Amino acid sequence: MALLMLASGYLLKQETLTREHQIQSLVQAQLQAVEINLLQYPKNLEQKFMRDVQQLTAEKVTLRDYVRKTPEIRQVLVMSAEGRRLFPPMGDKLLSHESEFLERTTDIWKDKAILYQLYNDKMAADVAVSQLSAPQKIKFPSASSLESKEPAAEIAMTHGWYTWFWGKEMNLLFWVKSDQGELFGFELEPMRMLAQMISLLPDTIQDQTDFRIQLGDARGNILYQWGDQQIDEQQAPIAIYPLDHPLGAWKLNYFSKNLTVSSMLTWWNMLLLLAIVFLVLTGLAVSIYREHTREDRLAKQRVNFVNQVSHELKTPLTNIRLYAELLSDEMEKQNTIDAQNTKPKQFLSVISQEAQRLSRLIHNVLDFARVEKKTLTIKPRSCDLNMLIETVLAAHQLSFSAKDITINFSTQLNEHVVIDPDIVEQILNNLLSNVEKYGFSGGQVDVSVYRDIDKIVMT
Repeated sequence: MALLMLASGYLLKQETLTREHQIQSLVQAQLQAVEINLLQYPKNLEQKFMRDVQQLTAEKVTLRDYVRKTPEIRQVLVMSAEGRRLFPPMGDKLLSHESEFLERTTDIWKDKAILYQLYNDKMAADVAVSQLSAPQKIKFPSASSLESKEPAAEIAMTHGWYTWFWGKEMNLLFWVKSDQGELFGFELEPMRMLAQMISLLPDTIQDQTDFRIQLGDARGNILYQWGDQQIDEQQAPIAIYPLDHPLGAWKLNYFSKNLTVSSMLTWWNMLLLLAIVFLVLTGLAVSIYREHTREDRLAKQRVNFVNQVSHELKTPLTNIRLYAELLSDEMEKQNTIDAQNTKPKQFLSVISQEAQRLSRLIHNVLDFARVEKKTLTIKPRSCDLNMLIETVLAAHQLSFSAKDITINFSTQLNEHVVIDPDIVEQILNNLLSNVEKYGFSGGQVDVSVYRDIDKIVMT
């Protein structure tokens, strides 16, 4: 009894741990799916900008027209390979929004190396850490990934995202180097970006959900939320999920009152549960045994049925092949086939070929049934393997010619070998039938046979 109680306590502990792990896995999978949807927007823009940069130049007229016609971006910057500002243009009178852009991007113009950092220090400081009993820390970038101890490898990096804060806004800029070495930067329009991101998320109100998910920024502002789970102002999320770069300043907060670790069962409940499990397992074992024996009986019945049907089909197929060959011989004897019209003979050949294929299929079924009944026997005897292969290839020549498939046969074997010709023929027919079904028109089939020391190799 003491051992049973100890085992019950251990099972209770494992049940609690398992429940916690299931909750973590469920929440993480749900939040990862949301993250994938959100990251799709910057990914699509990245592909667009990398295409556009191939067509852009540092001409101010061209770039201003591009900004005006591209609603996804707020402004563009262009920097020469030496770090000199090309756009917004130097020495010219700037538009008001261009001047504001220069003010927002002062740090970039001072040191463009900050573009090559995966995350800036501000973003790293704002990422929240939590646990499941409080919030669960689902993922958090290590310090080594946030700070580079070596200078940024500018030459190795050709494009990337840069995130910074200006006022209350999170700003995103995608930069890419052109083939001429110029650096183009595309600043996204924050409000349009947020609107597009929200359009990728579920509706705000969802019926019959037991959770609520909030999309928040690094300052604790809620940008969007969905789910009908009611939450209190002081209620802490059970999981906080920081998004991947370039959205690392955003995070997902997951709330749910139902996804909590259930209270422990009492010892008596545990014993009752063990008793129920024992009874269920016993009944299940008996049921499985009966089902297994029933399946064996059904399998034997199916095999017997297949054998009977296959044997019944062999006789009419044999007659079809026989009379097709006799009809062909009779037509040749009576010269009823016009030299210019060979269609009757082709039709008879097709009948014979298809009858042979059906015969092969029936043999396959019978052999499979013998394997199931473990009665398949191999009958080796000396035979000419080359002639056997040529006969099988000739049987498939008509169907291969219809698909314009060429057959090449090469042999280095000049002796008889001891094999079971029926099984070898069946294997070849199966392989060639697969080529006939799934091979491309105009293809080629190479068959070769040779002796390799003490064995015969056929490829």
